[in-house]
Amino acid sequence: MKALGLLGILAFVLGLAGTFAWEYLSGRPLATWQAASLASGASSRFQIRLTPDMTPVRVVFSGSARRTGRVRRTGDYTVQIRLNGAPVLRGATGLRFRSSGSTTFRTAVRQSSSFGSFTVTAPGAYTAELQLPAEAGFQTTAAAVTLRRNASSPPAWTLRGAFAAGAAGVLCLVLSAFQASRSQRRRA
Repeated sequence: MKALGLLGILAFVLGLAGTFAWEYLSGRPLATWQAASLASGASSRFQIRLTPDMTPVRVVFSGSARRTGRVRRTGDYTVQIRLNGAPVLRGATGLRFRSSGSTTFRTAVRQSSSFGSFTVTAPGAYTAELQLPAEAGFQTTAAAVTLRRNASSPPAWTLRGAFAAGAAGVLCLVLSAFQASRSQRRRA
């Protein structure tokens, strides 16, 4: 019973890891652009030619920042994808300076965020715009946008299955501990 519990918890951990890996690594890399300027409030534009056979295209932002003031979070890094001026996808994220176990906050942070995927409805030159936050208290040290072609989202059963296996594992461990304590009481 205890072995089943540990196996269920292992399946939970592996299921979560697989789901997140699928989210960020599915598809083939299409292009990666670094921000042209890391100045506060700077904007960078990139163009790429996309065709419908590349659908779906996933947009992933990666960035890092260093604290220079008393802030817990950076402003929003915004990514917009457009075709002939019409918006196709928009996403925004901020980087958090999490505490390191005490009351002090980390001085640097690095993070990747998936903004989702979009369907290439028509071939053409798509424009990607990366807008850096203008707030004070931190300095952006890196910012990049990655496009991945033929990327898919993980099916819902992967996450549900991982949680079901984890719940079953915890239940088996609880039952095993209950059974062990009950048999000890009988012996005494």
